[in-house]
Amino acid sequence: MRPHKYVNFGNEDSMKICTKCGIDKPLSEFYKQSPPRLDWLTVCKACVIARTNARQRARPTETAAYARKWRAKNPKRSVAATMKWRAANQDKAKAIQDAWLASPSNKERRRETVRKWKNKNIDRIKALRAVWLKNNSAKCASQCAARAASKLLATPRWARPEDIRGFYEDAAEKSAATGQSWCVDHIVPLRSKLVCGLHVESNLRVISATENSQKGNRVWPQMP
Repeated sequence: MRPHKYVNFGNEDSMKICTKCGIDKPLSEFYKQSPPRLDWLTVCKACVIARTNARQRARPTETAAYARKWRAKNPKRSVAATMKWRAANQDKAKAIQDAWLASPSNKERRRETVRKWKNKNIDRIKALRAVWLKNNSAKCASQCAARAASKLLATPRWARPEDIRGFYEDAAEKSAATGQSWCVDHIVPLRSKLVCGLHVESNLRVISATENSQKGNRVWPQMP
């Protein structure tokens, strides 16, 4: 059987001159052409990348549209490529994310996306949390002890224990009735860099665990 006329019998250690930069490079520095053309391209990888980048900068709208279309057609490959790039460029990825989150509208978009994902993946979140608690029992115990101590310090003598207990009973009843997790939230957080609230009935409310985790200790009424 005669070999295909485009087959190059050289191995990747063989040398080839790039027709763009004119440098003699190993074949490993060249991309292979798609079948049935099994030869290497005449332009090296560096020149191909430079040419592609220049073309993308010159046509940003078309490039963005093509990227969106490709991601929609190849969701798994897109996610894998993104994760691989982030792992190799952690500092740059964080800088890009921080710049994007600097916009209040983007912050709200992210919160809404996280909220929707959590609502669709309640069972998965429970499973992940159970695994985390199992693998971090000492850390969890430490956090619970620290929070219990904060509650003691933040509970004044005039607090009404029966009213406080009512909020926790209400949260337990809602959790049992709905099958979802409800918890008692301190409207003004007990611990924060800016303020420390009290563990009293007027500073408590019952909200969903999802809403509570999104709120954290960053948001409260009339915050500065």
